[in-house]
Amino acid sequence: MRIGLFHLLKPSMHPVVCKNISAGGLRMQAHEPLDTGTKVVYELVLPGLQDFAESRGRNPIPYHNDTLRGVAEVRWARPVTVEEFWQEKGLWNNGLMFLDLPKDTAVLLDELIYERGGHETEVANALRN
Repeated sequence: MRIGLFHLLKPSMHPVVCKNISAGGLRMQAHEPLDTGTKVVYELVLPGLQDFAESRGRNPIPYHNDTLRGVAEVRWARPVTVEEFWQEKGLWNNGLMFLDLPKDTAVLLDELIYERGGHETEVANALRN
């Protein structure tokens, strides 16, 4: 899954690869580390999100084009593992915590992840600490 990331201090949109996601935040890979504490604007496309919201009786309008937008804070940055280096193009893992995700959207995101066979990862737990 790809997301767009807009650094508040360096105004340019950078496509990055999202590796894990939960209602608390996400882990993404990029060609550069982001400084801890940096605020970024994200645009996250989750295919099927709008239809999923509608199927759950929720207003699908906030999820137009299957896209979530908001502000997140960088919580950590680490080099990728040797295995990731050979499999992926990104050189850094960055952990982001969602700052303004509405509670109803967080619940919907958890439901979507669960239904698609996902589970909470160590990354989501680390973001909470």
